[in-house]
Amino acid sequence: MCVLCQFREKRLAAKLDTGSQANILSDELVKQNFASVAVKQSQVILLGFRQNKIQPIGKVALECQIKGEAKHYFDFEIVNFPCTPILGLSACIKLNLLKFLLLISTLMFLFVLVLNLECC
Repeated sequence: MCVLCQFREKRLAAKLDTGSQANILSDELVKQNFASVAVKQSQVILLGFRQNKIQPIGKVALECQIKGEAKHYFDFEIVNFPCTPILGLSACIKLNLLKFLLLISTLMFLFVLVLNLECC
């Protein structure tokens, strides 16, 4: 699933990846859109879906906003291959993109809890 994000003065589509613990941008996208943003050294090693290790070339802190909601700063790991921007789980939660899913999970948990209580 994708969502339009406002990064400073740029509006970009980003994938929501609830399985990711990191936010990710490609180096090409950073060069084209955020050349004035300071790139910091990254201390992490990303682990891909197929267990491949990816060493980011740095990270940037960017302000992100969705549909007029509150603005939040997130660190984005920079990778040296083309990819769509990725918002990881914690960014999705802070940007209120998972509120509906969390509500459903809570209701399902309560439903299961009530069923279990009735069985006793």
